[in-house]
Amino acid sequence: MSIAGVTGIDLNPVWSPCGGDGIAAFIEEFGSKSSCRIAHPAAGAHVRAKKHTPIYRAHSYHTKVPPQGIEPFIRHFSPRNGLVLDPFCGSGMTGVAALRAKRSAILIDLSPAATFIAANCCTSIDRKAFLAEAERIAAEMNHDFPDLYSTECAGCGRDAQITMTVFSVRYRCRHCSHEYVLWDVARGGRSVSRSYKCPACNRELKKSPQDLIDWHPVLVKYRCGRCGRGQKPPADADLARVEQLAEAALPDHLWCPDNPIPVEADEINRVHRSGIHTVADLFSPRNRLALAALWVKIGCVTDDTLRSRLAFAFTGTLPRASRTNKYIPSLGIAPGPLLGTMYIPGFYPEINVFELFRRKVADVSAAMALLPDLKRAKVRVVTQRATDLSNIPDGCVDYVFTDPPFGGNIQYSELNLLWESWLGHHTDAAFEAVISRTQGKGCSEYSELMQRSFGEMHRVLRKGGWLTLLFHNSSAKVWQGIQGALGAAGFEIESIGTFDKAHDTFKQITATGAVGFDVILHARRMNGRSLWASPGALKSTADNRLRDFLEDRLAGITKKPPIAHLRKLHSEALGHFVKAGVPVNFDFERFRSIMADVIGKEKIGTADER
Repeated sequence: MSIAGVTGIDLNPVWSPCGGDGIAAFIEEFGSKSSCRIAHPAAGAHVRAKKHTPIYRAHSYHTKVPPQGIEPFIRHFSPRNGLVLDPFCGSGMTGVAALRAKRSAILIDLSPAATFIAANCCTSIDRKAFLAEAERIAAEMNHDFPDLYSTECAGCGRDAQITMTVFSVRYRCRHCSHEYVLWDVARGGRSVSRSYKCPACNRELKKSPQDLIDWHPVLVKYRCGRCGRGQKPPADADLARVEQLAEAALPDHLWCPDNPIPVEADEINRVHRSGIHTVADLFSPRNRLALAALWVKIGCVTDDTLRSRLAFAFTGTLPRASRTNKYIPSLGIAPGPLLGTMYIPGFYPEINVFELFRRKVADVSAAMALLPDLKRAKVRVVTQRATDLSNIPDGCVDYVFTDPPFGGNIQYSELNLLWESWLGHHTDAAFEAVISRTQGKGCSEYSELMQRSFGEMHRVLRKGGWLTLLFHNSSAKVWQGIQGALGAAGFEIESIGTFDKAHDTFKQITATGAVGFDVILHARRMNGRSLWASPGALKSTADNRLRDFLEDRLAGITKKPPIAHLRKLHSEALGHFVKAGVPVNFDFERFRSIMADVIGKEKIGTADER
């Protein structure tokens, strides 16, 4: 098959970047014929589901709900062989949970990257054939590029295989123009020192994009057949190889996306400060060459399912193969990029792409081993907007479980640029339900999009059906918008809980007002508008009602609760007032302030106490 230059490789028919053709036929074949309905909600409780499972590790995504946390809800709210819908499916974990629970599912997302990941997470495959094809490609890559990741062992002098080359940003002193490498002056603890002294003029300096020159290799980690693992400062031959690769262009038969990274953006434009202006710039020259060659090899696989799954393993390597990955000198590890953002750290690891690919193939194979035998249940994945589900007939869905965008917490269309550039298809951000300065969408625009989405969920649900919504946000206005949107669509909340994904995003780590626990809202489909169909119809509230709630929950507390407990209490308070039809009028900081009044300021932790 041929490589489609600017659009990547052909991944159809396993995954399609558009349209929901065939949905009616899918529902006819796999939809539920049961008239059984659930009259009572699941008990409101705290759910904790960890991320360290093979299916979770198969491919990264900005937010993921572990499927083992979703499965009990699917079993409770839908009949056996029932049909589940997730119109904000993300990486497809609702589909995985549905398959494990022997239900079929329709998964929808606006992002082609999301639906590509979801389709591959929910499609069975011949694991033996997959592993054999991956090994064949890896062997060909090693044959075609035998010296791409080679170095000399510092112990025995023999040829060794580079596993990682650490790069550090290089700056020019603004006072004396001396060039220095950040690695030499600012290593300390688990982070780069905020300030340091110029090694030439001894003046105090801070990192500044205006002083950046380039990146310089500072450490080579390798594996020697005789000496085992080792590390060394880069030798002259290593430095010459890096320089040679930087000056060379990609061969004509290879392709790497070089579309520009937007200058106007909410989140990803920060990479411009580091001299990164295109998607191709996100990779070092060596890794760019390796990835481009690997992509061509995958594109030449003739079997549709194998080609799609190999491309899935490929896209799974991209974040760690990029310059957005970080290296922690004190620990000697590269844990991956920070989630929910895009920036180039001061130290980044250039990890051997061929080894990354082999490891990701093993992750994907382990995940596929856990998928159940697909006898009847099946998943249909569609790339479309949640505000228009007109290709799904009225009243045919048994249950909706969804984890929608949380206001402006994650800018999905921006952050998916890396994957979507390789896939050749991009999100139509005009219909993205998000609060975004760049898109000109505030809380009212976001709430309107969510109301239209909830309206479509209400229409396709069977009478008396249930919607489970996972949501969190620190903004009272966003919560009021969600309350009004649910009510206007015809949903009544009857049970609440909290959900801990056991995973922190960048903003949950760095932002004091961020929330750490999702609120679980179980809402029943009513025949008309809810009693609190708009924020104006909600019952009034005041700080004293929140104070009463906290006094009841914290009776007898004798010591300072950890910050995680504060975040869980905040989510419980949100769920409590939303269920009661009380408009949320407190953000996380207001919540902390009132809680300090209840238990004493000395017992309130800070966002750094994790």
